[in-house]
Amino acid sequence: MAAELDAPALGPVLGRARPPREDAPAALVERLAREGVVLEVCATSNVALGVVPSIAAHPLPAFLEAGVRCVPSTDDPTLFGTDAATEYARLHEALGLELETLRRLAADWFAAAFVEPGPEGDATRERLAAWRREALGWMPV
Repeated sequence: MAAELDAPALGPVLGRARPPREDAPAALVERLAREGVVLEVCATSNVALGVVPSIAAHPLPAFLEAGVRCVPSTDDPTLFGTDAATEYARLHEALGLELETLRRLAADWFAAAFVEPGPEGDATRERLAAWRREALGWMPV
């Protein structure tokens, strides 16, 4: 799917792809999981745009339970009044995502980041790989 688009991830998709509920095509969700497609999830903007009524009602846990790789993102931080730390805190507080899950999501973000090809991209990928290793080593206090 993302490979057909020559992309390692699809971002922000919640408004375009329905969450794994009764009205969602199970085959799509299964394919996302099987192919390891990473979905960029922007919970605060999803609420602001009326895609979901609240962060507590966000389908991120259902995507994760279905095996779909997801990474939290901010969409447009200035417009939606959020940042990465706030998004993670909101997901933890409203959805009850465990710190271990948030750690894994952060690590996946570094692995799925869009990076241009070429020497500058190579250097960026090396930095992202180091940050991913750091995220994977993080332990909640």
